[in-house]
Order: sequence, then C-alpha cells, then structure tokens
Amino acid sequence: MFGYQVLGFGSGGKKKYQIQFLVVAGGGAGGRATNYGGGGGGAGGFRTICSKTFCVSVGDAIPITVGGGGAQPNNNPVVDAKGSDSIFSTITSTGGGAGGNKDNNPNGPSLPGQATGGAGGSGGGTVGGPSSVGGAGNTPPTSPSQGNPGGRGHITSATVSAGGGGGSSGAGGNGCNKNGGAGGAHTNSNITGSDTEYAGGAGGVGGYGDAPGGSTGSPGGGGAGNSGSAQSGSVGGAGTANTGGGGGGSSGNPGNATQQPVRAGGTGGSGIVVIRRVTADSCGSGGSTSTDGSDTIHTFTGPGTYTA
Repeated sequence: MFGYQVLGFGSGGKKKYQIQFLVVAGGGAGGRATNYGGGGGGAGGFRTICSKTFCVSVGDAIPITVGGGGAQPNNNPVVDAKGSDSIFSTITSTGGGAGGNKDNNPNGPSLPGQATGGAGGSGGGTVGGPSSVGGAGNTPPTSPSQGNPGGRGHITSATVSAGGGGGSSGAGGNGCNKNGGAGGAHTNSNITGSDTEYAGGAGGVGGYGDAPGGSTGSPGGGGAGNSGSAQSGSVGGAGTANTGGGGGGSSGNPGNATQQPVRAGGTGGSGIVVIRRVTADSCGSGGSTSTDGSDTIHTFTGPGTYTA
C-alpha cells in the first residue's frame, strides 16, 4: 500500500502531494517568402519548476493539452501561424509567435500578412528596418518569464534580412546585411531523467541580393532559416517535434522576382507536458510512464488526463 505524503487536504477531504512539471507550448511557424525572406518562428512558452513543489489532490483527474506547432502554408490567405498553447492544471504555456512576412513582388503572387513577428510565449522574428522590433515574448506575462522577443530585421537599398525567433532563454538575433538573425537560446531540463533541450527559437533569413544567408536555429528544436541564391529560394526548416522549437523562415528568389511561388515557412515543433512525482506518494496515472530512481515520470505528447 502506498504511503501518501500528506500535505493537507483538498476539496472533499482528499489527500494532497507535490509534483514537478514541465509545460512547453507549440512553436510558431517561420515567415513565408516570395522574393524577401521570412522571420524565424518563436519558441513555444516554457514553464517549469525545478523541484516537487506543485500540489495536486489524490484522485483528481487533470486534463492535459499539448499544443501543436504553427503552420505557414503557401496558399492564400494566411492562416494563424502561431503555435498552440499547452495546459496543465493552472499552468498555461503560450504558443510561439509566427515569423514575419514581407512581400515586395507586385508582379507575382500576393503575400498577405505582416512584416512584424507575432507575439507569443517567445516572439517571432521581424522583416523590417533597423528601427523595427521583433515580436514580443512572454505574452501574456508570467513569472518567471516563459520566453523572449524575436529579433529585428535589416533593410537597405541592396539587402533585406530577417530576425530570428525568440527562445526560452534568449532573444532572437537581429538580421544584418544579407544574413538572417539566429534563433534565441533554448533551455535544458532533466525532468525526464536525461538532460534535454527545449524551446529554441528559429533562424531568420536574408532574402534579397546575391546569395542571401540563412541562419541556424537554437539547439532546443528551432528550425534553420534556409538560405537561397540569386536563382532559388527554399522552405524554412521545421521545428523539432515535442520540443516547442520555432519553424525557420523561408527564403525568396530575388533573381526572378516576377514569377515567384510563395514558399512556406517552416512548421513549428509541437509541445510537451511532463509530470514527475515520488512513486510512493500516489497511484498517479496517465501519459507514457517511466521511472528514474524513486520517481515516476508521466510524459504527454498529445491530449490526455493525469489522474493524481
């Protein structure tokens, strides 16, 4: 028989115990492009506690939502490319903001959207001038912060570049000349028993002039902003599943701007929810279970229920 660690009683006289959690939302999509490049998608919100201090009541059924990554397809009109939220109990991590889009192709397909990266858990990178700002991170605000802003773009008469998406531990890099900004830094967690990288921002791209330069995403799942050349463009790299990494910005084809297809931004990586408890504290169930020493870990990569 399990010996519960009694911390008091919840509603209905239920015994309570403490758990540790990790809640990561889906990453935002990278920006689409015709002849300009797209901004990097922001990482999904990252929320965790580093020790077992969150109380749950024995027998309570707690719904779990795991956010999907945002998608920025090449069709019209633009869909909402923000990542989806992940939720556990009172904890909500906000989906990452989408990378900005910018179209300077009056003779080609239209590209509705906005140059500024979207706000979210971490913000998307912007395609804009030096005075522009990246999409806001930690939106809505949490304490500790769930993420950081995206980087700003850079535009001159000869070059255009896009900012990287924000990450859980750092802002997205700023675009400079023909090079896109790098994705913002990720955060490591060992809640599952192994050190794992989560919630990295995605790279933006340079998308105008000869050989625009793509940039790397953060190791925490952020996709690369793929570079093109004067005759070609490419779709942004996807964020890694179950990390909340942002999707990379796509690059355009300035060498043939009049007949450009719209290149999809990289899809954001899906989120994850992990719960860790002392095995002897309860008969908790739900998700994919594993053990690490005296603890049991419940991992959710899709919707489910944690029964405390």
